[in-house]
Amino acid sequence: MKIFNYTGVKIILSGKIGPQRCLKVIYRILVCMLFFQPFDSLLIAQKVDTLRLDDVIDLTLENNYNIVVAENNVELARKNAENGAVGFYPTISLSGNYNYNQNNYSLTEFANPQMENIEERGAVTESYNAGINVNYNLLSWGKRTYRLDVAQKNVYLQQQSLELQVEQSVLNAVLQYLNAVNYYAQMLVELENLENSQRRFQRAQEQYRYGQYTRLQLLNAEVDLRTDSANFIRTKVDYKNAITRLNNEMGIQLDEDHPVDTSLTIDRSLSYENLLDQSLNNNPNYLSAKASVNNAELQVRINEADRYPTLDVSGGYSFSTTEYEANFLNLTQNLGWNAGISLNYNIFDGGRVRRNIETAELELRNRQEELEVARRQMVANLQVAWQNYQNNLELLSFYKRDVETAKLNYERSLLAIKTGQLTGLELREAQLRLTRARNSLIQAMIQAKRSELNLYFYSGSLVDQN
Repeated sequence: MKIFNYTGVKIILSGKIGPQRCLKVIYRILVCMLFFQPFDSLLIAQKVDTLRLDDVIDLTLENNYNIVVAENNVELARKNAENGAVGFYPTISLSGNYNYNQNNYSLTEFANPQMENIEERGAVTESYNAGINVNYNLLSWGKRTYRLDVAQKNVYLQQQSLELQVEQSVLNAVLQYLNAVNYYAQMLVELENLENSQRRFQRAQEQYRYGQYTRLQLLNAEVDLRTDSANFIRTKVDYKNAITRLNNEMGIQLDEDHPVDTSLTIDRSLSYENLLDQSLNNNPNYLSAKASVNNAELQVRINEADRYPTLDVSGGYSFSTTEYEANFLNLTQNLGWNAGISLNYNIFDGGRVRRNIETAELELRNRQEELEVARRQMVANLQVAWQNYQNNLELLSFYKRDVETAKLNYERSLLAIKTGQLTGLELREAQLRLTRARNSLIQAMIQAKRSELNLYFYSGSLVDQN
């Protein structure tokens, strides 16, 4: 009895069976694990819809938690940008109170000698007050207008933060999607490589049976088959991990499984000048830096307005009544309107206004420097992404030709080994060259698509372009 354990699957083979037969069984089990294992669902598109790039973007926009938080921040900024939040409307308040006092009273020595003295122990006095008051700042030298402008600019900043979060979340998701595509395509290459190794091992068995191969050559073919089996299993695990990370970026259930579409289209018609124009108009980081400069300018004006006086008006209507047990009056009542106007001017505050203005001016200079930094960083990122894009397109064309050459070399090696003109090790080397060429082509395709997506990201048009 022989016992093998591959990826948690225990294989028990009873009876008289050689290692060659064991490898055949293991190979078949590996193929079944790829095509029919329900947990993996790797190639059964008839049961699970194939996940495409557009689907990844839609799911991310719909479910990503960071995007939801950014949308809520925009709504909070809108609430703070209403007229009432910056003092454009008057304040109206209602007030009312009740007081109860119990004291010992002694009222003597009146101005009128004919009035009798009043002495009372535990005398109760009750008073009631109610009123409505209106207050309004009539003159603030533009501070309310400036504050409203700042609040509206903050809404714009939050919208740009939302745009940046959307673009960043979508970029993270599509990059994870490309990782999954990469491993999926590599897995198919590893499977084909495994099939080639299986045929080579069977050929080695036959030639060994007829004395044309040595025992060492047979063992080499067996070791190569085991190696390719292990490579396939590792790639399969990498693919499953990539799918989990992709689900996390999209905000869906982590255990959802989707076969991915390995067909990628590279846009070769991009223009650097057009992308730069789009960056200046759409890049969220750059636009946020511009809005921060405007906010800093408004903050200088707000602090300068503190140099001037403010004018406030107020008015109201009130009612009050007081009842006495020990007093020459039993009841007093007041009912009527009141109005007032107040002028406030800060003569001396220890230099607070001056310091605030100087601080705001320094902040303005900092924001202007940060705007230039943001512009330079945006252009630098775009230039690097553009150079990578062009280089990756050239590499893609190169690796396509390399695969064609390696495939032709492997096909000729298959013919040569049948006529005895090639050894098994030489065939293995041709097989590995074909595998490396195909994996390099996959990597080149993924890198080219990544560089294209980075160009869209830095130009602020990732979601629009896809």
